[in-house]
Amino acid sequence: MRSESDVTVRGILRYSVKFNIANLIAKALSFIMAIVIAVVLTPEDYGVLGFVGLWSMYAGLIGPGMDAAALREMPFLLGRGEADRAQHIQNIAITGKILYNIIPFLIILSASFFYSNELVRAGLIITAVSYIVTANTKYWIDFNYARQRFNKVVIGNLIAGIATPVLTMALIFWLKIYAVLTVPIISALLAFVYYIRKADIDYHFELNRRETIGLMKIGIPLVLLTFVYWACRIADKTMIAAYLPLRDLGIYSFAVTFIMFGISLFSDFGNVLQPVLWTSLGKVEGLIEGVKPMRRITVYISVVSAMSIGIFQFGFFLLAHFITTNYLPSIPVFNVLAFNIFLMSIAMVPSLILNSSAVNKQTLNTVIWSIGLVLNILLYYLVIIMGLGIVGVAWVAIGVQAAVTLILFLIVRQYLLPDRKELPLLGKIYLPFIVSLLLYLVSVFLKNQIQSVYLYLGLLFALFVLVWLAVIRLFYCDYFTRENILMLWNKAISMIKRE
Repeated sequence: MRSESDVTVRGILRYSVKFNIANLIAKALSFIMAIVIAVVLTPEDYGVLGFVGLWSMYAGLIGPGMDAAALREMPFLLGRGEADRAQHIQNIAITGKILYNIIPFLIILSASFFYSNELVRAGLIITAVSYIVTANTKYWIDFNYARQRFNKVVIGNLIAGIATPVLTMALIFWLKIYAVLTVPIISALLAFVYYIRKADIDYHFELNRRETIGLMKIGIPLVLLTFVYWACRIADKTMIAAYLPLRDLGIYSFAVTFIMFGISLFSDFGNVLQPVLWTSLGKVEGLIEGVKPMRRITVYISVVSAMSIGIFQFGFFLLAHFITTNYLPSIPVFNVLAFNIFLMSIAMVPSLILNSSAVNKQTLNTVIWSIGLVLNILLYYLVIIMGLGIVGVAWVAIGVQAAVTLILFLIVRQYLLPDRKELPLLGKIYLPFIVSLLLYLVSVFLKNQIQSVYLYLGLLFALFVLVWLAVIRLFYCDYFTRENILMLWNKAISMIKRE
């Protein structure tokens, strides 16, 4: 039994840099694609995409949980050298989910007949097919992750990530909204062919009633957690779809699309961190010792994600003002939702700790997110009937998410910060969020005082640089030393060259 943890900044960086490079290539193309879509489609069309996307999301979130359980147990089993057991668990989980997926497919297909809007009806039929194809491909992605075959997943992500924007932009002027709906099916099939040929997981059909029930007992709480977590994230669009016009949903969905670009940069890091952390906890003798490296990692995530808020707000302002002018009303929505880049990024840390086999408190995690979901729904309804519109909905989303994230950190304090002397570290984690919020308030004040767009942007950029240089210098100089930055940079470059 090893006593040291595998969870280090350099260790995670070794693989996450590959994901972020692959992600940046795909996201750069997707960014251009999103602009092209916004130019070709109206906000109402964008609203239809958001509406059928909700059906797909909810279908993917509800299930018996065998795959979720297997993905949690496999890294732990592999960390203990039980490869045969891990393979057995994988096969049973995938078999169960393939059989289950017939149900949501038929539900989405049947739902299409209840809508009179032709675009919505056609969109739901295509979405039903897309759900089946993408779900099956996702099993090969997830179980390659579980085995830490990160290089294979990088290539698979690149295939789908490049195919989707390229094909969409090639077809959208001809097929319009139907290009956006059908291309993900083609991309998923291309990725699936790659995984079968180059990154197979040795799956074969395997049924075992006792093992299936055992996986469901573990997986259902995890599925509930995933459902509640994502329901919190899409409850805003769900309530807008239910009570406001499709145009409002389109404006809101457009802003969310670019928020996801920011969040995805950090979620790739989390995707690598999850199996590495869970495998490491299966190797180390002490839980606190295994979690200890997460302290420094969390601070890095906190600072970088908070700085990203201002960068994305600046960039989106330019985009909406000079290119996608039909979506100018989405600027205030985006500026608020941008704080989720920080909140969602750091929330993955306590969730990973609570959901691990070593801690096994996914039920508690689910309860916290459930309370957040209920608050979201109630407050969304309140701000809508008060006439505060989609900007009010955005503020509710950020307020509730901030509360949930803080509560999660307080719960995992016994593992992450067991010594009371270490509590100031929690302040270091949340300080960047406060700085970003203050910078946003100053930007609103400047916008109301300055008529020239160029002068406003210039002052905002200068203020951003000066404030963050001061904050890092005063509070994070031991994290962002010249030596640390050079080390991380050289590590990233060496990984790029090696690949």
